[in-house]
Amino acid sequence: MQRKSLIFTLLAPALLVIAATSAYPLLFALSSSFRRWQLSRSPTPGKFIGFDNYLRAFDDRFFVNSIKVTAIFTVFSVGLTILIGLGMALILQKPGGFNMFIKTLLIFPFAVSPALKGYTFRFMLNPEYGILDALIDLFLHFQPIWSG
Repeated sequence: MQRKSLIFTLLAPALLVIAATSAYPLLFALSSSFRRWQLSRSPTPGKFIGFDNYLRAFDDRFFVNSIKVTAIFTVFSVGLTILIGLGMALILQKPGGFNMFIKTLLIFPFAVSPALKGYTFRFMLNPEYGILDALIDLFLHFQPIWSG
């Protein structure tokens, strides 16, 4: 019993910070959704209008279509991800030299340090000799300035 109370005591500050940093934005967004607020005109929320924003959103055919597209994309991408992951896990469960090689390839991105990844992308995004810059220039005919 004493061990459990110690665990909760040690976790309490972290849970409070997480709750506070999550609750305020959520409550502010919820409160703002019931107000008429045009950010281009005023930095403060406008008058309370109730569910008018929601009614207007659900009357808009583009909004309803975007909800449908998002739902379809989510169902298929999550389903496909689960199927691929489960399939790979079942295939790689069997012992063997080739499976060990594939497992190593799958774990490698997690093992590479973030600094090395950043350094690699720095070269890939270089405007003079970067591969991503060259591909964008080849297909889209412009060179983005990545570093501002």
